[in-house]
Amino acid sequence: MICGAYMHASFSRNQLAGSGLAALLFLAPGCAAHRTAETPPAPASSTIPSCTDEAKAAHVSGKAVIQCVIKATGDVRDCVVKKPVPLMTEHLVDALHRSKFPPVVYKGKPIDVAYTFTITLDCK
Repeated sequence: MICGAYMHASFSRNQLAGSGLAALLFLAPGCAAHRTAETPPAPASSTIPSCTDEAKAAHVSGKAVIQCVIKATGDVRDCVVKKPVPLMTEHLVDALHRSKFPPVVYKGKPIDVAYTFTITLDCK
């Protein structure tokens, strides 16, 4: 079972360097797990990269939108970039793949959950 959800995270240049993924999770309305999820997901660990040298030099800023699946194991997989940020998108996808979440539990069993991550960057 895969349930849709989205996550919003905003990071400035200073926050990217050493922070974990601070984010808000919203399960999509109408999703079965929306009403009955026993354990909402929150990042257990994450690796958000600092802005690349190229992104800093270009003063890159913007919102990256990346859809992924958080597997029942807590691994982030199957990411699809919906809105890239120049010079940072590949680094963000790699960081998401290295992140680990406690699984969403539905009816006592961990399930896969589809997420849309929106990450705001300011590499000035």
